[in-house]
Amino acid sequence: MADILLYGWDAGDATWRKLSVNADGKLIVNPADIFENPPVEDETKKAPSSEWAYDHWKNVAAHHAKYTDANSRSAIGGALNSDGRFILNLLMSYKGIRQASYLRFKKSAADTTYISCDKALDAYELKYYTFHATDGVSKCELSLYSGSGWEKVCVEPVADSKIATHKAIVNAHHTKYTAAEAQEACNLDGTLYWTCPGSNFIGSRPDTDDLGQSSSGYVEASADAIYLRAPVSLPHGATVTGVIVYGNLSSELLTWELRRMVLATATATVCATAVINTEDTTITGGVIDNSAETYLIAIADLQTDDRIYGARIKYTL
Repeated sequence: MADILLYGWDAGDATWRKLSVNADGKLIVNPADIFENPPVEDETKKAPSSEWAYDHWKNVAAHHAKYTDANSRSAIGGALNSDGRFILNLLMSYKGIRQASYLRFKKSAADTTYISCDKALDAYELKYYTFHATDGVSKCELSLYSGSGWEKVCVEPVADSKIATHKAIVNAHHTKYTAAEAQEACNLDGTLYWTCPGSNFIGSRPDTDDLGQSSSGYVEASADAIYLRAPVSLPHGATVTGVIVYGNLSSELLTWELRRMVLATATATVCATAVINTEDTTITGGVIDNSAETYLIAIADLQTDDRIYGARIKYTL
């Protein structure tokens, strides 16, 4: 049989070239040039081999019916129904809830009222507390995890009974105390008093030996030009409403002063002043600030035989 020749045009060299053919004139090619086993992704010039296509077709695991919604729910144990609601118990042993700002509870699907736990779950409340719907509708119980297991704290019917009993006790409920009522209950309402005897006054100059302390509590000068100081201690936030210093008749020409001193700078100012046996009720800066200031009563220039019996300050809270 005469040779069969087949030519193909080589565009690069602009010439005809002989191609390999069999006796029937069919083109002889390498199968690897047009088929792959296995196929390569994104290959557009080759096709899968018959061997690979057959094996893939016979592989049962490679082909199945399309997943249905029921298949999906079954794959997670049938915990959810078609509405996305849990129909099985949610078991979370030693598991946490993350990124939940608050939870809402209600007894049944028919109940339209939710009970909210609005506190942020940053203190692991659900690690220690749980709600159990014991029959699904009629009651709930609160349990506490003790470390070895859950212990029932309260069942709803019991709680309802206790609440009803408590509600029936008239003395268990009253209007919220106001600040004034609280002060009255503690006998701190109205005008309060601070007093000190004359013996609280300390001589500052010229000589403290020139002061006598009586057994009654007053202080008496035995020389001239003596200055006295007495510290004052009042509750923080108290408001001073009146100040008076008591003494004998000869001391009534003396002037007393209630002074406040700033601790940080030792700067002193006069809050009240008058002569002995006269009360001053026009107080400057009368609110006591023990956080930053101190207070004292000063008397200047006592003469021989002048007596200071004591001091009284009126104040309110």
